[in-house]
Amino acid sequence: VPLETTRDWPADVQNRVGQELVDLVLREVFEFRHVQTDPNLANYLIDPGTHQLILLDFGACVRISQKSLNVYQLLLSAGVSLEPDRIKQVILDHDLLPPELDPAEGAFVDQVLNIVTDELGTADPFSLAQSSVFDLLDVNNVKLYTALLPHENLPVDLIFTQRKIIGLVLFLRSLGTSLPILQLLKKYENRG
Repeated sequence: VPLETTRDWPADVQNRVGQELVDLVLREVFEFRHVQTDPNLANYLIDPGTHQLILLDFGACVRISQKSLNVYQLLLSAGVSLEPDRIKQVILDHDLLPPELDPAEGAFVDQVLNIVTDELGTADPFSLAQSSVFDLLDVNNVKLYTALLPHENLPVDLIFTQRKIIGLVLFLRSLGTSLPILQLLKKYENRG
């Protein structure tokens, strides 16, 4: 059945499916080094009896370059440390943000990182639906978000993989899933 049908399933099943989706993306990056990058939910089916995921449509795949794999490994290691300054430094070192942030931009990035690390450090499982980081997303801040776009050209594989990750996060948030995010990430900390 289409993955969208999980919206009507019990919360514990939604959480298990969410965990499998996150694990699949991590495997795509760190084990397979190939990512199906289209975040369209129609690219997934799920067996209603076994809850096994079936990934369709491999037309939008990218191979993860060694450079991008290294960036993801550093981001993952920094992320599981729950140290906002360390995460921010990795982001800046790899041109994922502009090199010079004005005070408002820097404060916004710090606020996002502090909320995420605080919530990840205190909530297990982590509730995507209840995370206050999404409260920071405001249509009135479009100018700020635009200013935070990287000034350097990022590798295509990194851009398309991020597109998939963002789509997955938004889908899991819409389901209201609660996931052991740190536990899932730590499994991949020394891979790649």
